[in-house]
Amino acid sequence: MKAGTNTVSLLLDVGRIIRTRMERELPLSFSQCETLRLLEQGKNTTMHAIAAHFKIAAPSATAIVNELVRAHLVARAENAKDRREVLLHLTRNGKKLLHSVETKRKKVVAGVLSILPERDKKQLDAILGKILSGAETR
Repeated sequence: MKAGTNTVSLLLDVGRIIRTRMERELPLSFSQCETLRLLEQGKNTTMHAIAAHFKIAAPSATAIVNELVRAHLVARAENAKDRREVLLHLTRNGKKLLHSVETKRKKVVAGVLSILPERDKKQLDAILGKILSGAETR
């Protein structure tokens, strides 16, 4: 086995386990939950921004958003500066559901990591923080 192959497999497998458990616990798909989080983080979020975030085609992003709009979790608004552009924002129901989703996500991850002693959890946080910081600057 090549160096790093085990790390790759381990990271992907842990991510798969967490995602599978989250999807079992959450009322929305992973993509829908991530869309709600993205909308909470940004002002004037567009369909293009969602497609770019997920690295998917615009029609796929539209399908995700359409389901959230039908569920009254997301609302569309016309951009006053560019009427061709549609701005998206969370509704009150979307914000409440997102808070519930975040609570459940933390519970799922805490369950997966519960086998680790506190010292190891802190080390893992530090390591993942370094990886994230390094990846975001590249």
